[in-house]
Amino acid sequence: MQIGVLGTTVASDDSGPINLGGPKQRALLAALALHRGRAVAVDTLADMVWNGAPPPGVSGTLQGYVAGLRRALEPGRTTRGGGTLLVTEQPGYALRLPEEDLDTAAFEQAVATAHSQVAPLADALCRGRALPPGSPDAGGLDALHRTLDQALGRWRGVPFADLGEVAAAETERARLEELRVLATEDRAALGILLGLHATVAAELDALTRQHPLRERAWALRALALAGSGRQADALAVLRQVRDVLDEELGLEPGAELRAVQTAVLRQETTTVPEPAPAAPPPAPSTAATQEHAPLPFPSPWGWSMAGREEELTALTDLVDRVVAGGDRSPAFVALTGEPGIGKSRLAIETALYAADHGMTIAWGRCSQDDGAPALWPWATVLERLGSELPTSDSADDDGGAAFRAWETVVEAVLTAATAAPLMLVIDDLHWADTSSLRVLRLLTEAAVAEGTGPRLLVLTTWREHPPPEGALAEVAEALARKHALRLQLRGISADATAQVFAQITEAEPTGSETDALRRRTEGNPFFLVEYARLARERGDVAALMAEPQPPAAVHEVLSRRLAQLDEPTRELLQTASVLGRIFELGTLVRTAHPDGATSGVEDGAEEMVLDALDTALAAGLVEEDGVDRFRFTHALVRDTVLSILPQSRRARVHARAATALAGRPGHETEIARH
Repeated sequence: MQIGVLGTTVASDDSGPINLGGPKQRALLAALALHRGRAVAVDTLADMVWNGAPPPGVSGTLQGYVAGLRRALEPGRTTRGGGTLLVTEQPGYALRLPEEDLDTAAFEQAVATAHSQVAPLADALCRGRALPPGSPDAGGLDALHRTLDQALGRWRGVPFADLGEVAAAETERARLEELRVLATEDRAALGILLGLHATVAAELDALTRQHPLRERAWALRALALAGSGRQADALAVLRQVRDVLDEELGLEPGAELRAVQTAVLRQETTTVPEPAPAAPPPAPSTAATQEHAPLPFPSPWGWSMAGREEELTALTDLVDRVVAGGDRSPAFVALTGEPGIGKSRLAIETALYAADHGMTIAWGRCSQDDGAPALWPWATVLERLGSELPTSDSADDDGGAAFRAWETVVEAVLTAATAAPLMLVIDDLHWADTSSLRVLRLLTEAAVAEGTGPRLLVLTTWREHPPPEGALAEVAEALARKHALRLQLRGISADATAQVFAQITEAEPTGSETDALRRRTEGNPFFLVEYARLARERGDVAALMAEPQPPAAVHEVLSRRLAQLDEPTRELLQTASVLGRIFELGTLVRTAHPDGATSGVEDGAEEMVLDALDTALAAGLVEEDGVDRFRFTHALVRDTVLSILPQSRRARVHARAATALAGRPGHETEIARH
């Protein structure tokens, strides 16, 4: 027998659902379930069933309801027997039901058991610490996640709904709601550890709206957003909770939220903490601590570097040269490419190789958040080297104090590289503040001037679109003058696409599936991996390829890039997306500006369109495909732009496109499509 009160009162047995009768009879069963096996006085039951206003002669009526419930719950009992489930016991009645057969008891037990295991994991996750010794492996985490998922799935609505606003029911609802929120937070922590960032972020969005003062829910939400690649959104959430706590309670965020903010700014939230060793090793020397501290980046991915073998070989050869220290001259690398092309992954693989060959790794990531302080990537670099930023308040200006601060940073790096081989990585330079770029440029000059001093490898990454300008252009020029190894990453080959896809899905794609994946993603590893993950879940690659909208993670990344364009450019790209992935300037002009084409001012309209396309070209969303012919850089870019355009507006663009193409030989099929 199973009885549920996490919603309206229900019951079922091996044969299926049981008809419990009318509302009062269901309320009586809910009142008995609320007392969890304890005998309840008749007067108390009457007050609960009739919400404090029982009618005259209620004792007889209540007996009739008890008899009705006994017939429903124990149809096989003898006529004169009292039954074993709903029993008569002074001063009234009791429900004798095993704990596991009552949904509230089973829910409470599952949450309590799971929380005892999840609490230390969630605490380590939010504070950026190692997982405790003996923490569950991936299989154990998944089992705990399923347990909480099933427990939360028992909720069908408001607990004890048939009891209305009875005080005892309200008290129990509050207690159960607290457990539900706790279970949701624990499930979210497990989801982050299992890599389910997007799902967790969406779930915690609703939870933090309902319970705005729960700091752990906010902390986990920020971690989930950052793990989805949405650092800016994560920082916005952290600012939001700071405002909420200040307005509601006059408090500053607690230690967990502060730790999460630091992790997001450092872009360290995608790393799942490894379990701490069962017994600490003997205390190493200072030098050994610097060389063998945990590496400041994620462990290797679950798929290989297929398609990047040549680049990785070039980089590891450079590591070998610096470690050998033959000419004692520093080496420089510039990795460029579009978002998701694998710049950071290639840098990480190189750093892992370098660490295995005795190099110290110092890693700085530039933050896209406007609130990040000046010299932010160098702060993490110096922390890695056992130092810290100068305390000058003028480090973000161009005065003498700023220059002295930059020199101090450079001196710390060169000192470390003189003592032992050092690999310095500055990731995402396209987001770097001017002071950070000035330090890097100064370092390139000073490292070479040292001549026979430091064994230093400096690896930098940035996006090729828009082209570097200002201080970043100066850094790019300085690196070129120092003969930096320049690797401009492009999409991986079809063979590499098939290899990565097979490693993630554990199924070999067919030739046609590989071709479709390569065309759809242009070999961009980030896009490819997202499709592979979905294919592993759904199993139907062809259906996945046919979906008009890209996977959610891809859509979010491309939508953020589109949001950075000005409004005229976004509107023009929406028109172009209706024309197709490849489009001609003339057709786009006549579709976007039909009035200009018909009034004889088409030349002016062309200039307007070309100006807007220049912005899209600089952003790397569109590229030229010949004279007056353009194409979206990815089919996924075109699909994302098209998905933003409402159907009604899309239909009107189709109509204008058909008119623009009318009467042009060779375009009959295209006209028919529109």
